[in-house]
Amino acid sequence: MDLTAEQRAILSLCLLPEVGPAQFFRLVSCFGSAEEVLAASLSELASVEGVTAKLAGRLTAAAGGADAEHEF
Repeated sequence: MDLTAEQRAILSLCLLPEVGPAQFFRLVSCFGSAEEVLAASLSELASVEGVTAKLAGRLTAAAGGADAEHEF
């Protein structure tokens, strides 16, 4: 079964240990979708409450989605 782009983005976010339910909700609420979270720039991500520079970098790296495809 193929994943949609949004499903891959959700899975990519959920695979990051620093992104729990509250952080996931904050990110998606701020950007509108999981896809938009992964498309955001480092500075945009860092402007979200609770997002450190390290997490912003990991979110940017997760945008490739390879881990999500592998997990599925």
